Amino acid sequence: YRDLGRPHEALHWYRARVAGGIGWQEEHWYAQYQVGLMLQQSGAEWPFVLEAFLEAHAARPWRLEPVYQIIKHYRETENYRLGYCFFDQMARQVQYPATDRLFIEKPVYDYLMALEHGVCACGIGRTAESLSSFEHILQFNPTPDWVRESAERGRELAHSFLYSNTTTTEPCIPAT
Repeated sequence: YRDLGRPHEALHWYRARVAGGIGWQEEHWYAQYQVGLMLQQSGAEWPFVLEAFLEAHAARPWRLEPVYQIIKHYRETENYRLGYCFFDQMARQVQYPATDRLFIEKPVYDYLMALEHGVCACGIGRTAESLSSFEHILQFNPTPDWVRESAERGRELAHSFLYSNTTTTEPCIPAT
């Protein structure tokens, strides 16, 4: 149902999978993560989506995918401080999962989390920190064009803030 664009029906089956309690732990985690995504795609209110993502995070705290979705939400709603706080508390020290094998969204670990962090950090005035994230992305190869272009725009904006000695609450990556 998910791949057919029917998140309400998919949500039912992912919840059933979570409640079933059998199978691999990674499959249970993925089902819980998908509950959050399906709630989000269904237009559920954010507190319900957040709860689902936090449950997925609690099940496997070394997995960044649900935390990435939380931070991305806060960046998209221009709540950079909360996005930054979630990064700082839940994602800063997390590395690519060493023991998990299933459903790993590699771009989240390679560059997408760094992009969200860079924007949120810049949005709260942590310009040098945001520059570090943008530079990490630009050194990573290969990245999709939109990611590289976003990191370049963010780096340029962060440099302008750094050298003008100005703090801002404006995002480092302007909406396109």
